[in-house]
Amino acid sequence: MSAKVINFANFKGGVGKTTTTTILANILSQFGHNTLVIDFDPQGNSSDMLMKTAGLGDEIPKSIFEGIQQQDITDCVMYIKQDLALIPSDFDLIGFPLFLNKTTKNDLMKRAYLLDYLIEPLRAKYDYIIIDTPPTISDYTNNAVVASDYVSIVMQTHPWSFRASKHFIPYLQEMIDEYDTNIHLLGIVPVMLKTDGKMDDYIMRLAQQEYKEHMFSSEIKHSERVKRYALSGITNDLIHDKRIKKMYGKLLSEVLERVEQHERRYIEQ
Repeated sequence: MSAKVINFANFKGGVGKTTTTTILANILSQFGHNTLVIDFDPQGNSSDMLMKTAGLGDEIPKSIFEGIQQQDITDCVMYIKQDLALIPSDFDLIGFPLFLNKTTKNDLMKRAYLLDYLIEPLRAKYDYIIIDTPPTISDYTNNAVVASDYVSIVMQTHPWSFRASKHFIPYLQEMIDEYDTNIHLLGIVPVMLKTDGKMDDYIMRLAQQEYKEHMFSSEIKHSERVKRYALSGITNDLIHDKRIKKMYGKLLSEVLERVEQHERRYIEQ
């Protein structure tokens, strides 16, 4: 059995990609799914959040870029808790584009497929691999998208985030056409909605008109509790975190349902 590789993406920063990635990965592990998070962002925010969740210090045993330079990222894996592992990122990952320049020369196919190649030995070890990427059109995003089976666009209910989401879909199609890769768009995840927010409601209506069935029915509401996870890691308080787990759990159920529907259609073809 091969892991399903999922990427939660957008070209706009601050939309909740990293938070969505880490919380969903944490819930997957709680359901008994062996899950690996690959932090492919030089900022290393998902690494920071998951290491705090585990009560670990700031020191990373081996960063993903060290593994990339050795053409083997399997020994970069660190364990957060049962059924949840992490390949951490550090600031040294800013050297990735230069590394590609030196090693792949003008071979654009090799340039985009390097992460996919390095992930291959890990696919048999996990049920799910989730990649966290920076909010840029870059070698990081290109590699993450090519390595993914499924992409979900995380869209904050803000005009700039909505605009960035509109640009991501043609980019995704271009990657499919250019690199002959099999990527499926799971849908658009609306996040950070404020209760009774007029702008949020307006952007949601625009998004529903634009994307129709591609919009997830699950919505991630704005939460001060979730913002605290950046400082504390993901907590598991039976009272304060119960609503957060329920909200993201609903989204995860829809994500897994969409994955299952796509794979069922693929088998039937």
